[in-house]
Amino acid sequence: LARLAAGLSKEELTTVFETIRGDAGGTNGAARLLLGSGKWRIVDRQVLEEYLEPLAMRGLGHPRAVSRTLALTALGEIKGPKTVQLLCRVLTSDISIEELPEGKKSEPYGIARIDGRSYPLDEKVSDQAYAALLLAKQKNRDCLPRIQHLAETATGEEWKVLQQALKLLEQSR
Repeated sequence: LARLAAGLSKEELTTVFETIRGDAGGTNGAARLLLGSGKWRIVDRQVLEEYLEPLAMRGLGHPRAVSRTLALTALGEIKGPKTVQLLCRVLTSDISIEELPEGKKSEPYGIARIDGRSYPLDEKVSDQAYAALLLAKQKNRDCLPRIQHLAETATGEEWKVLQQALKLLEQSR
């Protein structure tokens, strides 16, 4: 997928997104393509607006944490009202995580890693804590009460990330 994605033009990407509409398997691939491969950077803004939410929802509800991390990271980089809305939904646990089918539970972890980048928060903190940090980096103070609530019971790395988010929001006053 990564090699294939590298050569696609923005017009070809648009065709891919239009073709897979409504197909669960295709939507998984399109979500990895748009968010995981960073192709959101080259598609037209109108195309991004049209496909961001459904493809992000696919990534954010994926049973593998690495796929959710890729989606979260992309949303943190894309920025904008729609990404804030999606990150807030993660922060409030308003997105259902799919159950991994029994036959796929033993698949190698690395198959979903398509971009070669390192994500320091991989599987060390919850999606909610990562979303809190990304929202704080965007100076979104609307999420402050929820982050404070999460921080009250957090421990370890989770607590550190939430404290970092709170500090960023404090500095953004």
